[in-house]
Formats: sequence, C-alpha cells, structure tokens
Amino acid sequence: MLEDAHRRLGAVFTERFGKRIPEHYGDWEGEVTAVRTRAGLIDLSWRGKLELTGEGRVKFLHGKVTNDIQALSEGEGCAAVMCNAKGKMLADLRVYATADRLRLEMHGGLATKVYQIFEDSIFFDPVAVEDVTEKFAIFGVEGPEARTLLEGGLEASPLPQATFTHTLTRILGEEVWVTRGGETGAEAYHLWIPIGSAPPFWEKLLEVGREVGLTPVGFKAYDTLRLEAGTPWYGTDTDEQTIPLEAGLERAISFTKGCYLGQEVIARIEARGHVNWKLCGLRLTEPVAAGEEVFAEGEGIGRITSAGFSPTLGFPIALARLRREYAEPETRLHLRPGGRNVSATVLPLPFLCSP
Repeated sequence: MLEDAHRRLGAVFTERFGKRIPEHYGDWEGEVTAVRTRAGLIDLSWRGKLELTGEGRVKFLHGKVTNDIQALSEGEGCAAVMCNAKGKMLADLRVYATADRLRLEMHGGLATKVYQIFEDSIFFDPVAVEDVTEKFAIFGVEGPEARTLLEGGLEASPLPQATFTHTLTRILGEEVWVTRGGETGAEAYHLWIPIGSAPPFWEKLLEVGREVGLTPVGFKAYDTLRLEAGTPWYGTDTDEQTIPLEAGLERAISFTKGCYLGQEVIARIEARGHVNWKLCGLRLTEPVAAGEEVFAEGEGIGRITSAGFSPTLGFPIALARLRREYAEPETRLHLRPGGRNVSATVLPLPFLCSP
C-alpha cells in the first residue's frame, strides 16, 4: 500500500477529503525549502479525477465551463470553472484533451460533486463520465531541479513543455501520463500512474532522485507552497458564493466563446470593469487563523480565507476576501484575533513569482 511507503519515510498522517494522507515527514519547513531550491516529491493522489468519453464529450463540457474546450487539440489543456446561473463557482478544474477522452483534475473532495452535476445533465448526449479518483495516483515532481531529475536521472522523454500540456512517456519501466504545471508556482510535473503500480514507483522515484536532493513533501508544506503562490483552493478560498473574477481566475475564462451557465453575469462584470470583492494577499505582523475578520479604520471589510507562515519569505501571509476599495497593494489594514491588534499590508499576488 502507498500508505506503508509513506510510513517507512516517517510520515505523520492527517485526514483530508475522506483520505488518510501524509501531513509531513518530520520537517514541513524543510519540505517547503526543498521545492523552492531543489525538488520535492508530493503524493497528490487525494486530488479528484474524472474522465469524459464518447463523441459528444467536447461539446458537452464546452457548454458546462467557462473556458474554450473546443479550442483544445490533443495534448493540450486549460483551467476552467463550472458556474451556476448566477455566475457563482461550483468547482474549478484542470482539463486535458487526449485522443479519446477529456481528463479532469480538481481539488480533493470535488470529484463526487462534479460527477453528479454531469450525470444529472446528461440526457441523450453521446458522452459518459467516470470517477477515476481511486484508479490513479498522482505524484508531483516540483522544483527548479524537477526537469533535470526527470530527463537526466529518470531518462523521461518526451516531457510536456508549456503549462497544461501533457504526454505519455516511460519512467522507470512504467507508462506514465505526465502533465505540466501545478499549484505551487514551482516548475511542476504531475505523474499519473495506475494505483496498483504506485507504491514501488514512489519508492523508486525517491531512490533515483536522492542525487539531486529529491525530498518527500507532505500536505502541510504543499498547502504552504500554494499559499505562497497565491493559488486559491475551492472550499477554502472560493465557494458557491464566489464569482471567478473575484478570485483572479481570468485565465480560466474565455470571454469570446459561446454560451455557458453563468456567462451573462460574467460578461456584465467584464463590461463593468470591476468586481465588488477581490481575493488579495496580505503580509501579517503575526500569524492568524482562517476566518478572522479584516478591518480598516474599525470597519469590517473582509475575511481571511487561508493563512500561514511562509518559510520562503520569512513572515506570516494570508489570502483574504476584501472589498475592492481596500484591495490595492500597500493598503494598511488590521485584525483583532483574541483581542490582539495584528497589522496587515495588502501585497500583490502571487507572493512568489513563477520561474
């Protein structure tokens, strides 16, 4: 079992998304540093995975999400959002087009929700949907040395180049589907492998990767890495009350494609030129918890959605949903956790720029 492989590495486990996954391997800050300076190996098998097959799959998904699925060629992909009629988010997705299917990757716990939405809206469409979350493991190889490890030590070729591109390749004798890009802001490759082959594959990856300092990375470090990169998580930073433009998800939206659920609302907002709320980055003088209210001159103007200490930056940071008039960089705000006064400064996202 994959859990046994993690336990042999000294993993401390946590329950997330109905799964038991590694929280850390003894030094979560060191795991963050490994991804920022060398390479980390992250078990992302908890992420949701769906497949759409059938000749109507492209037309079906194109009408359900914000981005232009019909424009994708084999080997390409994109970010996309599912909305309701009010333009509010139901889920955000990574969509990949292969020769005979569309593969969808999403945050943990979302696959069941998205699957049901699809099933409820398939009538006579020539399309089938399958939840493959338990069929595949996903291992993220992320960091500045990620490509060197994959091409050199693991002789993986070809590898996808641009973000959201993907390809089949062989690594350590296994056929692996590799996608490019992740949530941490680091150079990232996600390796999809059948779950039955995953435990020995994980251990072989670490064995070969030791020469370039490949380090196993747990959920706490991964959460911190995506926070440093300003990546919002559905269910944490966004939900069914969020309009995608409030969360800075413009890259997941085509403003020229045809009709989809919620399009009219999003088009009106684009024409207006602004949203009323924005997801912003904050630099804090002290750590705070998610859910804390944010104030400006004594008035509540937003709320923390994610927060934590950034080992890379050396100070506490947070994502916060703020009224747009307080979302400009360098705006000074404050919080009152437990009666204390904590100062906050709005910073542009991402906190760290991608390489």
